[in-house]
Amino acid sequence: MVSRVFSGRAGRSIVNDYVLAATGADAPEPAPYPVQRGLTAAMRAAAQTEGDISRMQAWAGQSAVLARAEPAAAIMRRVWEEGAKTLLG
Repeated sequence: MVSRVFSGRAGRSIVNDYVLAATGADAPEPAPYPVQRGLTAAMRAAAQTEGDISRMQAWAGQSAVLARAEPAAAIMRRVWEEGAKTLLG
């Protein structure tokens, strides 16, 4: 989802607990860049140290909308099979 919750600038945020809370109807407006980035720095650093994506700044590229909701194993199997077809004909 497009949000300004981490940097104060619009970006394609991966939806996590922080993004949902910060974009809720009762959430305050994010501060402008770089103030908002500074306000979220400690939370982001702790999330990175703990491997907790629910509080981490996570971005999605412009093609994220094309992604399929499927298990990682299915994706890896498809990539492997498509690669084998390409290499082996």
